Amino acid sequence: MTPITHKTRHFHVLAIAFIGVAFSGLLTGEIAFTTDALIYLREQKMLIREALLSGRIPVLDPYILAGAPFIENINAGTLYPFNVLLLIGSFDIGLNVFTIAHFIGGYAAMALFIRRGLGVTAPGLDALGGLSFALSGYALSMIDKFHFVALPWIPLFFLCCGLRTRRITVTGFAGIALAETMLLLSGALQSACVAAGFALLWAVCRWLRRGRDGWQTLARVAAALAVAAALAAPQLLPSFHAWKQSYRQTGLDYNHATQWSLAPIRLVEFVVPQACGLRAEYGFWLGNAYGEPPGNEPWADAIFWGLSGLFGWFCFRRRRSGGVHRLAMAFSVLSLLAALGKFTPFYRIVYALPGFSIFRYPEKYVLWVTFWCTVAAMLGLARLSMDERLRRRFARLAALCTVFTAGAAIANIWFLNRDIDRYTAFFHDLGSYWTAPEIGLHLTVFLISTAIVAGVHWLSVTHRFYCPIRAATLWLICFGIQILQIVSGTMQTIQPEQIRSAQHVLHGITISPQHRILVFKTSTRGSGYQMDPMRQDTIDYYRKLAMNTPGVFKIRTLGGFSPVMSPDHERLKTAAGMELSSMLDAMSVRYLVVSTDSVDLEADDRILRAFPELNCVVIENKGALPRLSIEKIAGGEQSVTIVSEDTSQLTADCEGPGLLVIRNWYHAGYRAEVNGIATDVEPYGARFMALNLPAGNSRVVLRYVPPGLKLGSYIALAVLVALLIFVGISRHKQVKSC
Repeated sequence: MTPITHKTRHFHVLAIAFIGVAFSGLLTGEIAFTTDALIYLREQKMLIREALLSGRIPVLDPYILAGAPFIENINAGTLYPFNVLLLIGSFDIGLNVFTIAHFIGGYAAMALFIRRGLGVTAPGLDALGGLSFALSGYALSMIDKFHFVALPWIPLFFLCCGLRTRRITVTGFAGIALAETMLLLSGALQSACVAAGFALLWAVCRWLRRGRDGWQTLARVAAALAVAAALAAPQLLPSFHAWKQSYRQTGLDYNHATQWSLAPIRLVEFVVPQACGLRAEYGFWLGNAYGEPPGNEPWADAIFWGLSGLFGWFCFRRRRSGGVHRLAMAFSVLSLLAALGKFTPFYRIVYALPGFSIFRYPEKYVLWVTFWCTVAAMLGLARLSMDERLRRRFARLAALCTVFTAGAAIANIWFLNRDIDRYTAFFHDLGSYWTAPEIGLHLTVFLISTAIVAGVHWLSVTHRFYCPIRAATLWLICFGIQILQIVSGTMQTIQPEQIRSAQHVLHGITISPQHRILVFKTSTRGSGYQMDPMRQDTIDYYRKLAMNTPGVFKIRTLGGFSPVMSPDHERLKTAAGMELSSMLDAMSVRYLVVSTDSVDLEADDRILRAFPELNCVVIENKGALPRLSIEKIAGGEQSVTIVSEDTSQLTADCEGPGLLVIRNWYHAGYRAEVNGIATDVEPYGARFMALNLPAGNSRVVLRYVPPGLKLGSYIALAVLVALLIFVGISRHKQVKSC
């Protein structure tokens, strides 16, 4: 292994500098305002931070719908140890530190894997590979989904597997278990399952080739994965319990899921970043080129991972490349077939496997395309200094790319100037709403920059100019510059004040804990409602959309998202088979924020205030039932007083026995105590809940205990102690034998 010296240190300085520039907006206090990051995930991390500050486990989200299980939502990562980063400074600072730390961790872990796990000693390739993975177009795009939490743990997982060693060591065994546990606890369930699948497939291949040694590898990998599942049991058991009742338990049907397949046309983006377009208020990409709606918008904004990596991937010689190189090539092709989804028969075959449908969209596998292609590419680039034939191949690929992209840029400019109407019509037929000058400028800039970068790559491997350190430095700089081009079109950040500016809509309205407020984005007439499609048009639209973010404004709302909602809950949320007014009354919705075209501004006496600049009005629903009420069984007066804001503690007074009705959604984990005595919580009405009260004054404490949490905690603690003992004894034997 080549150590990091003063001759190679500048590679890592350059890489960290590019990461800093890429996230300069977050470093200066701005926030990401992409769809899911703002509307759902930001609120989840805010609840986790509040729970950590108060020294408790965040088990329930009180703001989403009528109370939704939180810890059961495995995507939220409520038990992830690195949530402690959210405690740094204010919430916005903590969330930005949490985000950037995972990208830096992904870079460091991948560089370590390339240097130690793959044995790549060529200077600079560890930094290049780490940056190609951590700052790939897909990784940057997934800030919107928080999938970046998997970046540090995937390389560490395969580093501990010891792909080049004869057998897995005890330290490697523990490392596999801990890395897989972190993937499960962070919310990256799909990455955890795919990593386990690739590791088992690699172990099976080794078993078939090496016999007994391979069998031991397979057994150790399987045992490490079992240990990881046990360590993550506090998360997995509650999630499994909720999954059995969730409307997502069957996943999506094949046709729905594969609408978000990686379109073959997007493979051009491996060469020319953003060749198919950027997000803009006047339309997404080249819409119709990706298929029929609604799958004509890419899941990821970008998939580019560097020209040096792409050229290096082709530096493969079957007879001279090692087993790990062949493995990485095969796994990268396998990942690409999965990402292409409906465009190949492979995905239809694997989608039929039990449980596979819960992973939903094929384009998510682009992360694994990037990982395995980077592994194969760095192994190929490491052989350039030793193999003149591979260096000539690299040079030919770079020269071909230079000529092709330069010619395409010239043709694009000529076509635009010759007949601008036909030029516009051509791209409009593909579904683009961009104007001809915008399309022409965009394509020309990216084509010319790619031609220049490819030319630099060609020059870097010519016979007279070639030097491994110089070549790696040029490749790293070229990749960083191209990634910054992508960042300019995908990294959308704004000042926190721009999001909170919508809060003035609710100023002056006192929202009692007994009621909720609901934000509609479309007409509320008729028997149901439906949210507008989640678009990213303008900042103003986001300011309006932010009113439906309960974590920002601390409002209780029916709107929101939770993958562990029961089917009945989902049907009630969409008002299926229920009059809208009845639903609002039953759900204790006292105030509504609706669009101005939903009401008659002059005749509707329910309007409290109007905001023409935001195209919305605030309506008071005076028929809303209280969240907490007592239905009399015997005669007499009764009253309910809420002690805590989250309605978990209250006092009730009734002259006779009564039934306390709580208009929160019923879940099996609810427990109640009345005057210190355990009392059953029962379903009530349309899946609300209720409990019996005795006559007189009563103090009620309501708690939610996720099913399986306690058992999972005991399992995790026992297995952790056993793992530490096992590792300690093994290390002691090794020291004693030496």
